[in-house]
Amino acid sequence: MTSQNAIVGAFQLDGSELHGHAYDAGDLARRLVVEVLVDGWPVDLARADAFSSEAATVGDGCYGFGFELPDGILDQGGEVEVRVANTGEPIGGVSSLPDRGFAGARASGQVTWAGGLRLTGWVAAAAANDLADVTFMIDRRRVAETRAQGFVLVGKEMVRRPKARFDLRLPQVYADGVVHLVTVADASGRELAGSPCAVLAFADGLREALAGSRDPASEDPRVELVERILPRSVPFGDVEAWCARHPAPAVSRGREALVAVLLLGDEVEASLASLDRQDHTSWLAAAVPEADGPATFDPTVIARVLAAERDLEVVVVAPAGTVFRPQALARLCGPAMREAAPAYPDALLTTPSGAVPLLWPAFDPERQLEQGYAALAFAAPAAPVSAALAHGAASAFVLFAALAAATQPLHLPEVLVELPPPDRRLGDVLAAASRAGLLSAAAAEPDHETGLPVVHVRRSRSRSGIAVAVIQPEPSCPDLAQVAAALPAGAERLLVSHRPLAPPAGWRNLVVAGGRNPSRLRDAALRAVDSPHLLLLDAVVGPDGAEALDELADRLTGGAAAAGGLVLDEDGLVVSAGLVLGPHFASASAFVGLAPECGGYAGALRVARSVGALDAAALLLDRAAAVAVGGFDAVLFPERCGAVDLCLRLRAAARHLVVTPRARFIRRGTQPVRERGPSVEAELAVLRRRWGADLADDPFYHPGLNFDDEPFTGLAWPPRALVPRRPGMVRSPTRSTSTAPVDSPRRRRVLNVGSGPRDGRPLPPPFTPEAWDEVRVDIDPGAEPDHVASLTDMGTTLDDGSFDAVWSSHSLEHIHGFDVVNALREFRRVLGPDGFALVTCPDVEAVAAAVVEHGLDHVAYVSPAGPITLHDILYGHSSSIQDGAAAMAHRTGLTARRLGDLAIEAGFDGAAVGRGDGYDLWAVLTLAGTDGAALRRDLAHSPAAFVLASAVA
Repeated sequence: MTSQNAIVGAFQLDGSELHGHAYDAGDLARRLVVEVLVDGWPVDLARADAFSSEAATVGDGCYGFGFELPDGILDQGGEVEVRVANTGEPIGGVSSLPDRGFAGARASGQVTWAGGLRLTGWVAAAAANDLADVTFMIDRRRVAETRAQGFVLVGKEMVRRPKARFDLRLPQVYADGVVHLVTVADASGRELAGSPCAVLAFADGLREALAGSRDPASEDPRVELVERILPRSVPFGDVEAWCARHPAPAVSRGREALVAVLLLGDEVEASLASLDRQDHTSWLAAAVPEADGPATFDPTVIARVLAAERDLEVVVVAPAGTVFRPQALARLCGPAMREAAPAYPDALLTTPSGAVPLLWPAFDPERQLEQGYAALAFAAPAAPVSAALAHGAASAFVLFAALAAATQPLHLPEVLVELPPPDRRLGDVLAAASRAGLLSAAAAEPDHETGLPVVHVRRSRSRSGIAVAVIQPEPSCPDLAQVAAALPAGAERLLVSHRPLAPPAGWRNLVVAGGRNPSRLRDAALRAVDSPHLLLLDAVVGPDGAEALDELADRLTGGAAAAGGLVLDEDGLVVSAGLVLGPHFASASAFVGLAPECGGYAGALRVARSVGALDAAALLLDRAAAVAVGGFDAVLFPERCGAVDLCLRLRAAARHLVVTPRARFIRRGTQPVRERGPSVEAELAVLRRRWGADLADDPFYHPGLNFDDEPFTGLAWPPRALVPRRPGMVRSPTRSTSTAPVDSPRRRRVLNVGSGPRDGRPLPPPFTPEAWDEVRVDIDPGAEPDHVASLTDMGTTLDDGSFDAVWSSHSLEHIHGFDVVNALREFRRVLGPDGFALVTCPDVEAVAAAVVEHGLDHVAYVSPAGPITLHDILYGHSSSIQDGAAAMAHRTGLTARRLGDLAIEAGFDGAAVGRGDGYDLWAVLTLAGTDGAALRRDLAHSPAAFVLASAVA
């Protein structure tokens, strides 16, 4: 760094980009003009007034500058320097340009491995009108070629330029478990930065590759973590191979049910031919003529058909021409009967350009109103179908809405049907169904790629009760005229900043002390306004007309706690359209870089839909709901993860989040780009610990879609669990909630072994009284347990397989070492085939290390029974033993490894053991039938959550 005559500054050269900062230490309000020189010749000028992270603690931090140097200069120049214009004072030292070789082979782009066989990046064309082609070579042999399409902004901080973007998957033959070095070059043969790029992919995913080699690591939770963070995907065009390789779990045959298949329309030949190939199901089919448009019918006609079959149990509704895949009826009807609920599958849709996989979200009422996706093909129990018909349901959409109002629908994430091209009139029928529900609705042009219907639904057009807060962590005042024009008269208007600003008339400056912390600004705004709804806007984002606020307010009228729109750049391309939870065990923005009119995957970019989370760039909040769950956590998530955390807490409170494409916002110019650094990684680590499986599993994103940084662009290989699902609620960090609020799931039983006396304290999550029945067992009759028995022999009182979980808190250390495996065998015996055991006990390794440092009499912590010393942890609570409670003595000690080994010896199929923050071990013991995804959801906010996520925390 240079400091001369009060001028302070530095710069850095990164390829063709030069960026740095400069300021006058004697006059921090002054803004310098700097020039860049190559070999003493001036090349460019810039004003040093952009925000710079290197100077963030000086003045207002806005002393940054940036340049992009021309190609010819880089190829021929020798030294680069930056000086204050006119005065010539140097900024930093002199930087030498690297030797570029005989061909001036300067990197003309960048390539990055995105997991599996996928390579992404950008490339610069040699001239403005040239096509940006990219070639890929392995072992000097060309293996692939692609043309860059679309654009991406490339650069750091003040230097951001659009470049041609590419996205390619290498041929499947290279998914062989061998590391391949891929040379990537532009059309002129110049290698891109990052080339050669190392690629490692497995034909069936890392877990199955290890399983095939009999490596026990295939069951390690860390393998699943690797597959989450470095995911592999394949193109949508490979959907048939994907379906064949990753079928949904097998279903038990059970008894055969009689199914009525209602084919809506006339062209039924293909449907009947596919039904002839069904097995494990008895069926009858009826061609239902169109009444008043596609998917409409005379309900009395269908009612007579159903009434004629007294043994009928399930009804399947689908368009005429639907092809049912093998065993589709059995797989559709089984869950519908078991759950007594409507069930809808994924589908292949025939389009002029080929078959398109429609991999749906869990049931989303908002998207159903505007796209009707779940009613395209579905199954439901016969009785509620007959009841809905008796009430006049005259279209597939009205019928499905009546069923969904009674029981939350079930999504079956597997391709069971092939749908014919949708009738263009389907949108009018869907709009009529919405109007039947007393909503304003109008059909729009169908989705361009799929032909799926698009309907615009309205509840209310009122913008009253909205306050707006523009969040301005940097000390320059944004242009607020566009924002004000979209607001109703009298609306509260806040400009929220860390330092005093001079806002225009009608605005109030809310000053929040402290260093840069956008979450603190947003939370302060949330608590400073009186209006029921608060619109949060980043300083560079403004509404694209009053329609944006109308549309967001309409979604809150429908019961959402938060609503977001499309944030577009000045070229009209998507910057943000809701967040997908899961990619890289974090979140990713959906549809970035697309034009809204293209529709996105399965038309999702043209309809309102529920999402796992929203970002805060343009966010309308139900203020009371947001305050009730604690607002923005400015301590743990000051910069990047605060909105995701708040959204998850709103969902934990049974509220939903919506993004609507008709609320549009424009992001003006470019923001300082803050690369992911230690502070952001720290936020992500806390977010992962806090939310666990809820962060990884987004109900509104299909488990078979890709999990990298660009959601909705491919098929995950391997997919996550393809099991029937509902959206449910996430689990709060402070309280546990039902995962399926609409239904009343079977209550589960937990055995509390070595329970001790009943003291009124609840069991830890997930064992809440709302969902679990506790059964207590203890060897001491004075503890008044439900059963008096030893941990090592409960056979006389407790049946085999009679519990869903076992909870053992500091009980194993009270038995002899040779008996620990016997106790664990008893835990295994009483568990059902899909159960688990949650065990905690002292960590003798941690205690031993503390004894060496502090001595046996060191007080480790204070409990309700008084101070607990290291001696007490090792040998038992001395005061209790002295008072005659001999059973309180400790007779063995356990380390993480010993506990895990003994659990496997006792017959458990999996044992994940971790060391807690204090002097305890936590173990999660599982069986072959334990559902790993469900277990992670159960334990997401348990004290043992870190055991399953310790590799990422």
